[in-house]
Amino acid sequence: MMAIRLFDLKGETRSLDEWRGKVLVVNLWATWCAPCREEIPLFVKLQDEYRERGVQVIGVAIDRREKVQAFAREFGINYPLLLGGVEIVELSRQVGNRVGGLPFTLIFDRSARIVDTILGQLKKHTLEETLRPVL
Repeated sequence: MMAIRLFDLKGETRSLDEWRGKVLVVNLWATWCAPCREEIPLFVKLQDEYRERGVQVIGVAIDRREKVQAFAREFGINYPLLLGGVEIVELSRQVGNRVGGLPFTLIFDRSARIVDTILGQLKKHTLEETLRPVL
C-alpha cells in the first residue's frame, strides 16, 4: 500500500512513502459519511498532540476535490488530504475492509508495516491504545 500514488488537493501526485519512518494513521473517509464527519476532529487533535512523537495522520477522501477542499476549511484539517477512488476501496478490501465500508483506518509502524486496521468510527482511547506500542 505504501507505493500507491494519489493526488492531493492541489492536484500534485503524492505517495505514502513520503512519510516513511513515521507512524502513519491513514484514514479513508468521505464528506457524505456521517461517522467520518464525527471522527475528523479526533484526527485533527491527534495530529496536534502526537506530531512531535512522529505520528502523521493522512486522510484519503473517496470524494470530489471541491467537496473535500470545502470540508477541510470548515473542519480546520491540519494534515495532508489525498483523493482516492474505486482503487483505494478495492485496496482497503485487500487489507481487511471486506465490506468496503467507511471510515476505515490503517495504522502503519515506522517500518511501513500495517499494525492494525479499524472499520468504523474511532474513539480517542481506542486510537491511543493502538498507537502506544508503535511509538
